[in-house]
Amino acid sequence: MSVSSSYTLNSSVFAQVYDRYWKRMYNLAFHYTQDNELAKEIVQTVFESLWKRWETFTVEEWLEAYLLKAIRLQVAAHYRKQAARQQHLEQIRLTGIPSDHTTDNQIVFSELTQRVTQLVEQLPGQRRRVFELSRWQGLTNREIAAELTLAEKTVENHLTHALQYLRKRLTDYL
Repeated sequence: MSVSSSYTLNSSVFAQVYDRYWKRMYNLAFHYTQDNELAKEIVQTVFESLWKRWETFTVEEWLEAYLLKAIRLQVAAHYRKQAARQQHLEQIRLTGIPSDHTTDNQIVFSELTQRVTQLVEQLPGQRRRVFELSRWQGLTNREIAAELTLAEKTVENHLTHALQYLRKRLTDYL
């Protein structure tokens, strides 16, 4: 199935796309992850993204190739995020936290996390979405641009402004 920019998509076509491709997408995700639940989650994420952009969605190539590429990108994003998390945990393990300040550090960390979450929620919609995709889901600027159909430079600008906003309001924690 090929979908071009001159082809209008609707919900019945979406259902056909889902029925036709979900199994191949799942098999590819499972091949890379060897995890049944994670593979299902990745397929769901790709279809959710597709559904959100359904009204304006166009593909100039074969739809199957597009969907399978989206699966590969989601798998890569998952492993990139997992690697960053592992690296962070390893760094904490190596540096260690002095036992006499553990409770204080946990409280400060909890307060900081809560404050960052509140501040991110105050960001304008598109800027917040870009920040969340970058910092919380580990996507690259290019992947975010593709996901949100934005220019890469626009993604960079959103991130720059979001980080400036956060830095100004988190001076107590720095």
